[in-house]
Amino acid sequence: MAIIRILKISLDEAKRRVAATRLDKQSVREIAIRNSGGADSSVENTEQSIYSVATIHFIPAESQRLAEETSKRSVAWYLLCGLIAVGALTFFCFRLQFSIARAWFLYLIVIVLLSLAGDLVSSTVNSIMAAGCLTYFFAPPIFSIRVDDPWNIVLIMAFLTTSLVISHLISKLRRMSEAGFFW
Repeated sequence: MAIIRILKISLDEAKRRVAATRLDKQSVREIAIRNSGGADSSVENTEQSIYSVATIHFIPAESQRLAEETSKRSVAWYLLCGLIAVGALTFFCFRLQFSIARAWFLYLIVIVLLSLAGDLVSSTVNSIMAAGCLTYFFAPPIFSIRVDDPWNIVLIMAFLTTSLVISHLISKLRRMSEAGFFW
């Protein structure tokens, strides 16, 4: 499976990955000239194969490090976007005096959109934050975490369950797509 993936990788993608591993184009070109004996077409073919080999050998360790850094940045970024989106939605829904059911639906739309863009961790935190806003700002008594009406408790639990399931399913679909299950 990995060999098929490597064979399908384009030269540009290989060059980008090799650049990420700090193997510059000049050193690849020097290796290609050394290995090919100097013929232009042979240099190009050798250069392309070196990029493929470099992709095979250098990417796993470097890729993991880059993925960890990117993951930390993306979680923080999507948490910030979620905070802003949920805060703005809370402000507008509260100012317009929406009922808990209307706010529930709008929060769910925001959580789905954030799940499509973000990852599981940020989507889960945003779901919990939105459920807290629903409880605090829209469930009577307002400005309290306590909820008097049992149907509002059911509504908030349904929102939290729905948003968490959607976040999980979108995250699972993204992982399957990245693993190559959908070609």
